[in-house]
Amino acid sequence: MRLSGAVKHNQGLIVSVASVTPGSGVTTVATNLAFTWAGTYPDRVALAELGREVADLALSLDLEPRHTVSDVIDNWQRLDATLLQQSMVAHGGGVKVLAQKSESLEVKPLDPQGVRKLVILMRTVYGVGVLDLGHLLGEEHFEAMRLSDVVLLVLRLDVPALRQARKFVRLCGERGVPRERLHLVANRYGQRGQIAWKKAQEAIGMPLADYIPDDSGKMNHALNQGQPVVRVSRFGSITRRFGKLAHNLNGKRT
Repeated sequence: MRLSGAVKHNQGLIVSVASVTPGSGVTTVATNLAFTWAGTYPDRVALAELGREVADLALSLDLEPRHTVSDVIDNWQRLDATLLQQSMVAHGGGVKVLAQKSESLEVKPLDPQGVRKLVILMRTVYGVGVLDLGHLLGEEHFEAMRLSDVVLLVLRLDVPALRQARKFVRLCGERGVPRERLHLVANRYGQRGQIAWKKAQEAIGMPLADYIPDDSGKMNHALNQGQPVVRVSRFGSITRRFGKLAHNLNGKRT
């Protein structure tokens, strides 16, 4: 593909973003991380929605995809770099998006072989690929995680979320995802009544690597505009934290 000119990059960074509890903010983190990188690598960042739950990526970005991720995966045997690029929706913020149909309430599981091919092509075609895996994790998601450079686990600092996160860390080891590939991120950090940082780490059995501060006002304002918060609040503390997270993940390769 490089010889034909279909691709320009040798080895892109692939980051999977997942959670094990609903409402943790996986799509929010995946989206804003992708758009943060797009500020440095415009049109070289891809964002794909691979979750099984209600689809909301296209809705949150005010997009109407002509081709959905299900369309692409259903035709994975003939999927190539050209078809992948044609299936993406170009957002004005410099991110190429592959999502489910806007306002989809039912999403079928994706073929793990199709997900494998999609991730390998994303790594080859784009400089950075961000995968929104959601929280209902199946075989296709563990296949994506095994192919990723980094697996970002988004969690809240409450007892149920920490217990589930501990199980997730153990399950990743059983499913062939190396522990050193995991990067734990506390989302909505700073809310009253949260478990203390040190106790949260002890409960999970591994360190928390980053946090995203709680800022419901800016988040709601961004959602109502159909934009990521890093584009609406360019100088806010939440945008700076996404910048720090992107910086911490830069350069990681398997």
